[in-house]
Amino acid sequence: MVVTILKPFGSMLKVKTVNIYDQVFVIHTKLTVYILIIFSIFVSTEKYFAKPINCITGDATKLLYVEAICWLQGAFINRNVTENGNVSQIVEYQKYYQWVTIVLVLQAFFSYVPAYLWKNWERGRMVKLCGQLGSSVIPTDYEKEKNQIVGYLRIDNRRVHCAYVSHFVLCEVLNLLIVLLNMNILNNIVSQFWIRYWPVVSSIFKKDGDSFSKLSSELFPKLVKCTYSLYGPSGTLQNRDALCLLSLNILNEKIFAFLYIWFIFLFVLSTWNLIARCIILVSPCLRLKMIRSLVMSSQPLTQRQLNIVLRGDNIGDWFVLFLLGRNLNPFVFREILDEVASGKEDENVINLK
Repeated sequence: MVVTILKPFGSMLKVKTVNIYDQVFVIHTKLTVYILIIFSIFVSTEKYFAKPINCITGDATKLLYVEAICWLQGAFINRNVTENGNVSQIVEYQKYYQWVTIVLVLQAFFSYVPAYLWKNWERGRMVKLCGQLGSSVIPTDYEKEKNQIVGYLRIDNRRVHCAYVSHFVLCEVLNLLIVLLNMNILNNIVSQFWIRYWPVVSSIFKKDGDSFSKLSSELFPKLVKCTYSLYGPSGTLQNRDALCLLSLNILNEKIFAFLYIWFIFLFVLSTWNLIARCIILVSPCLRLKMIRSLVMSSQPLTQRQLNIVLRGDNIGDWFVLFLLGRNLNPFVFREILDEVASGKEDENVINLK
């Protein structure tokens, strides 16, 4: 059943010949989505895990009714609170478990948004340009496809390419904002999640299983209480209570511990990636070195050749050229750069005459 459900998402992680995303983008918009979808399936599938709630009541005939009521209206625990030296009990309702599956699916949807936007803005440009030239084995009739790329690069597309790179950077910023949004969602589902769950996560790194079980039970209790009402034989409303086992919290505590670590990792990764992107965009020398690193040849590209191909210092042209270099056969990419540079140099000579 799980394999059947996950089958439509298999294409998300398929290795493609032409890749329009970098590794950080893939981690954000594909790997994260896959993880969240798998978690949501686990939480919502009773076949592979125990019932989400099991209650003990005096009347076995009313068991299904009691479990349904306790699940819908929310069970609670009595927590001891010390204030000014006085110990008092407060009732803390546990209603988050009704939302866990919905929240995980919603977070997966949000995480996929940047990939969806970039795919629509990109419009298959790289796939159309690269064709079959991304293979390690160069096809015998590659001249036609190579000339198509050379002709495209000789056209002045600076405005189009600037919009192209702007959309990609916007999606990278959106990745960071969505991580912050997902972190805020967790904080709203479980009150003060990022503060209260840190001791639980730290116990994992300390390999202290007893502390993990004890501390996680404060946020994800397994044994809770539930009150409900029934009409007695004379029609009088009677208040009763039941003891319930939230067996799903055994899974929830581990899922939320993983998400705690994962979203912090994504936040750090996104922040660092945006800083690196800003450095690249303001550093022409670094951009030229990145293009040179994609070329396999005994004779390296000269500064003059790159300046001719990139029309000086155009960020949009550089980004398109960088994506082509990542997806094309390195030897074909070098030939394309040589032909584009020589062609533009000839045009400049003719214009001078």
